[in-house]
Amino acid sequence: NPDMEPIDFSGIRVSLYELAKVDSLVQNAKSVFNSGGFPLTQNSEFDHREQSEVLFTTTNPDGSFVIPSVPYGVYNLVVSKEGWGYRYLYNITLNSKELDVTQFVDNNGELQLYPELIISGAVDESIEIVNWHHLVVSGDATFTSIGSLIIGENGFIRIEPGKKLDVIGQFQAIGSQGNMFRVTSNVISFVKSVNNSTSDSYLSFNIDSSTQVTNSKISWGSFGPAQVAFAVSNTPNIVFEKCRFTSNNDGLLGSVCGSVSVKESYFSGLTALNNGVHLYMVNDGDIQGNLFVGSRAGILLEEYCPQSIEDNVYVNNEYGIEMFNSDPSIKYNYFRKNNYGIRLTGPISPIVEYNYIDSDTSIIIGYNGYYPNAIPSIHYNNMVAETSFFYLRAANYIDIDAQNNYYYTTSIPEIEQKIYDKYDYPENLQFQVSQILYSPFSMNKVSGAKPRI
Repeated sequence: NPDMEPIDFSGIRVSLYELAKVDSLVQNAKSVFNSGGFPLTQNSEFDHREQSEVLFTTTNPDGSFVIPSVPYGVYNLVVSKEGWGYRYLYNITLNSKELDVTQFVDNNGELQLYPELIISGAVDESIEIVNWHHLVVSGDATFTSIGSLIIGENGFIRIEPGKKLDVIGQFQAIGSQGNMFRVTSNVISFVKSVNNSTSDSYLSFNIDSSTQVTNSKISWGSFGPAQVAFAVSNTPNIVFEKCRFTSNNDGLLGSVCGSVSVKESYFSGLTALNNGVHLYMVNDGDIQGNLFVGSRAGILLEEYCPQSIEDNVYVNNEYGIEMFNSDPSIKYNYFRKNNYGIRLTGPISPIVEYNYIDSDTSIIIGYNGYYPNAIPSIHYNNMVAETSFFYLRAANYIDIDAQNNYYYTTSIPEIEQKIYDKYDYPENLQFQVSQILYSPFSMNKVSGAKPRI
């Protein structure tokens, strides 16, 4: 409108960053089961708040800018303004020595920013966050039963430290490959410095039995960094697909639910306290085709969790899978460079078959005298162990059925040297320790003991 004063576009920060690095161990692990699942791309890995700018400038009143003396290379470009959020352009190849606005802005307005929407308290309205819009949760906020939240492609939810977001009403969260939505702490330095203390507990996102999740599915979202990236409780059925979780304590925390399924997602830990998927009294669900890296436990199951755990990859965790009094089916998984591949505890009967387990200790059974008498079925696995194939804790009186596994050796003394059970304990304690019944064992590598690609 020619009668209106021109809008001042000055002060928008335009920054160049190096591309986000993906750890080579993670890339190698991903290649083990890469069948079209979660992609490790700049869209999922890059967060400008964790890196230093290579070059930057600010825009003129008309929105124009020039960054001179740009070294040739490939960059991520970030446009940001206080109160207006930020947006990314990934993998920008620069083969000239000057970067200016004409290289990016066209009739589609590629660099457009939008005013942040700030909420706290009860929210009774419907809000949709898509296309580089930002929702900032400044205080504890709850979308009530008559409210709704839709997060779509390239939508951002930023939660202030120590605050949480609950959704009781309608909820939809669906991105797409290359256009994921993000739910994150508004201050990353806070998340990375906080330990596991109750005063600093931080749930970034919570839904429960009253939440009406569109199609009971959440897909193509990035959650975290956060203390707990996503929490779900008392929900009859929910599925997470192709999501990324980064956390200090728990990536995905599910408690007292009917069914929680997690498929083709990526979990990474920020501290030694982290668990990727943590389920407590969840009655059903599939955990399939996921990657767990750098956590205390990739998967932690507590109290009567019978999930089907298949085709996952676990790298550089303390425990690949740890379970207390739960009896899942664990098949076709790949464990690499974990301290312990699997921990089994409690009067339970999980099935452990057709896995490749390369860890310092492949399988540990028992926990400090608690949760006694696990009775797993452990068959047809390929095992590599630096210290122990099996380590049996005291207070497990029932012999363990662990036949037809392959140990990359056919030497009985070599195998027995790495099995710690009844007769490795002092004589006065042997009455409370059982044996690992490992014979007959496979003389050849078990075919198919790995993720099914």
